[in-house]
Amino acid sequence: LAAIIAFILARLIHFDALLIATIVYGFLLLINGFNHFDGLMDFGDGVMVHGDPQKKLSIMKDPMTGVGGISTGFIVGTITIAAFSSLIKYAYAVDINLILLIIIAEIGAKIGLTTCCICSSPSNEGIGKFFIENMNLTNYLTGLIICWIIAAALSITTAFHIGIIGIIGGAFGGALTALIAKKHLKVANGDVLGTSNELGRLFSLLAMLVLISINFSALI
Repeated sequence: LAAIIAFILARLIHFDALLIATIVYGFLLLINGFNHFDGLMDFGDGVMVHGDPQKKLSIMKDPMTGVGGISTGFIVGTITIAAFSSLIKYAYAVDINLILLIIIAEIGAKIGLTTCCICSSPSNEGIGKFFIENMNLTNYLTGLIICWIIAAALSITTAFHIGIIGIIGGAFGGALTALIAKKHLKVANGDVLGTSNELGRLFSLLAMLVLISINFSALI
């Protein structure tokens, strides 16, 4: 749906790349009920506060959002929009399918989430523990292979193997989230998984952007 919206805004209405990026990202947050983004902001609060893991986890459960959460949300959101915008501009320049880039980024977000699950220990409460407990290595590798096949099929007409790079970027974002959570919280909960979704998307976009920009520079 987000890809279709981007296509209509770009090809039929001819909106500016930054405006398209903002609308697409806003739609992705809205259709998920802001759940993952809310987790990202709670995670930012928990990581930034001083204290032991229990104190950090209690801060994450607090309904109030502090400067750590607001800043984290702003930084991740701003870079995500900027990355979307840059990719849209490159899509125009090197004739890459815009729908492909958005679909791959969202697959990367979900790979980020499952990567975080497989790399984390669950907390004792919350819905997140059920996802982590049921994400065994077989399930993870099966999902990863399926996503790689989809990504490769979507990007088969490009010379840059964009889909595969996007998946790798998403997995990196999830692994990075798990590493930060392990350092600060020792365990992962739903907020950590929400963060891995947002960082998975972000690093998927950045990975594709780096690949395209390098190849585009070589072309000119």
